[in-house]
Amino acid sequence: MKRIRILFLADCLRRGGSERQLEALLRSLVEADKYEIKLLLRNNIVEFELPESDYYKTIALDEKLGKAAYYKVFKQQLKVFKPSIVHSWEKTTATIASVAKLFGDRSFTLIDGTSRFSRPLSRRKSTYWVFQFNHLIADIVVGNSLASLAVHGHQPGKKYRHIPNGIDLARFPVGHLPRPDLRETSIKLVMVANFARAKDQSLLISSACTLLDKGFELEVLLIGDGPFRETIQNRIPGKHRDKFEFTGKIAEVDSKIEGSDIGVLLNNPGHAEGMSNAIMEYMTAGLPVICTDAGSNPELVENRVNGYTVPYSCSESLEKAMVSLMTDSDLRKRMGTKSREKAEAIFPIEKMVQSYKSLYESLVR
Repeated sequence: MKRIRILFLADCLRRGGSERQLEALLRSLVEADKYEIKLLLRNNIVEFELPESDYYKTIALDEKLGKAAYYKVFKQQLKVFKPSIVHSWEKTTATIASVAKLFGDRSFTLIDGTSRFSRPLSRRKSTYWVFQFNHLIADIVVGNSLASLAVHGHQPGKKYRHIPNGIDLARFPVGHLPRPDLRETSIKLVMVANFARAKDQSLLISSACTLLDKGFELEVLLIGDGPFRETIQNRIPGKHRDKFEFTGKIAEVDSKIEGSDIGVLLNNPGHAEGMSNAIMEYMTAGLPVICTDAGSNPELVENRVNGYTVPYSCSESLEKAMVSLMTDSDLRKRMGTKSREKAEAIFPIEKMVQSYKSLYESLVR
């Protein structure tokens, strides 16, 4: 049997949402026994257990490769491995593959899989033009949401494909729904996000403090790390410090999410999610979700059905949504069940993998 040879390009395999998707896809392709796979990394950071097979190999050198060095290694792999398909998973590696294709190497079909965010891009920024160049040269452009395609001016079609992220539903067993330990007091809200410019933990903290001052019983769990964590943490009044838990970066978040009642993801103005892995996890765990009404979030969270979407920086809307869910256990159960139902319809990892398999096989045909 002639196997389909695919060369994947990525920066690294840290434990992030995008990297988790890639790891799951690689593992499923190897198990399918129809593909020969190589993964070429720019950085030797690998935080996942990757598959072991005669038909799979990870190439990660001892130090991070600059663009010129990575281009050289990439060209070598084109000669040695002779892939039918090159699938880029990150912007810089996509650019390197695009340059190689532009300057005469047409031996492979190039898939650009980097459309994973939906924040607006300014034409005055180089990033805008890098994406435009990459998408022009690529044979196929994949976006994980409709909004992540639209931000580049694309609509789903022959060249532009919409393949939603997937998740292993077994991470959050359906037996947890509806959660039997929903409490009428001390509701726990969880936000899984890096402390970076794109995320707005400050709004959640300030709104939670306002409600605590009004006598509501709640706890807030903040999972993640980043440059703004200490600054944000120091803004919490001393009288409320014990109501907030900062875990830092942790490998496994599932039990923390399952132990919560409401999932939250808020963005700062000018930023927006692609297909948020945090929201996917909340929904799969059967939680109602409160999120910013921007980017791809409304594709996942239908306002007043499986949660609430709120405008940027609007504490009034956020607090109203929090109070509605905190004070009504039936509403939490109903919205949480809707979240799980939607997750089962959209998110199965098998559905994502099958979409990619169908794409690969159509390209080699």
